[in-house]
Amino acid sequence: MFIRSLTIISRILCFISLTFLTACAPMINKQNSPEYILRTDSKGASNLDLQHEIFKHESFTQLKKAGLSKGMVVWDIGCGSGVMTEYLAEMVGNTGQVYAIDASEDQIQATKNRIEAAGYKNVTFIVGDINNLDSNAYNKADIVYARFLLMHVNDPTKVIKLMASLLKPNGVLSLQESTMTTIQDEKNNNPDINKLYDLMMAYGVKKGFDYNIGSKLSTICNKSHLFSTVQHYTKNYNTTDHIKHLISLRVDELEDKLVTANLISEDQYKSLQKRLHSFLKDKKSDQCIIVPEQSHVLCIKE
Repeated sequence: MFIRSLTIISRILCFISLTFLTACAPMINKQNSPEYILRTDSKGASNLDLQHEIFKHESFTQLKKAGLSKGMVVWDIGCGSGVMTEYLAEMVGNTGQVYAIDASEDQIQATKNRIEAAGYKNVTFIVGDINNLDSNAYNKADIVYARFLLMHVNDPTKVIKLMASLLKPNGVLSLQESTMTTIQDEKNNNPDINKLYDLMMAYGVKKGFDYNIGSKLSTICNKSHLFSTVQHYTKNYNTTDHIKHLISLRVDELEDKLVTANLISEDQYKSLQKRLHSFLKDKKSDQCIIVPEQSHVLCIKE
């Protein structure tokens, strides 16, 4: 009886240990990480949806250039709220397959909800970090897509190589990233807008992120020697009401991270926040550039 009791207790302890180890398995997760600068809750997802409305036309055009069509296997790396995942699922159709990966459980759930509401059955959802992904566990892809991902990673060169490993020969890597310091190059810009971007750049430096990665994309891809062709072009955006609304929301969204990183005091940020909200409501702000230059890169794998 005693031995049997010990056996039962042993099994229970083993189960508890395994459960604990599984729950605590290391995984870089934006939801739990203090590093990722944006929110990953429903408010953050809503802001990503608005961001998509601003950039979607160019994103769709870029994917058309990549040859996106029915029956393809496509990855959406860092899928966020799933707005591009939904578009990809529609474009590849029932005979195609989309893999959506994000390090945030919240954002994967938002993507799942979106895809289920749209009725698509061709999406596989993955919570995790691409750095830990086994590329051999999946069908090789026709297109790997990522928008505003590399600016949030510590080693963009490594991640580009990992994304390339997901592609079949002649598959296409489609990337879009910002070059934040182009804001400072605008002669007619508002000093508070410049201050906001200065703070974001300082945050990136502190956390090991390169928020100017857009200007370096084509060089990194060419030097990797993984691609037979690297096409690069840039896009600038005039200020619209949609853009001003997004920047206004981002001013509020960034407060906690910038203050917690000791880049600015709470009182100073509140003052900056007030001035920026006032500026963005003024029609004069229409004459200023408040979104950085965007870099688009299409790479064909050898």
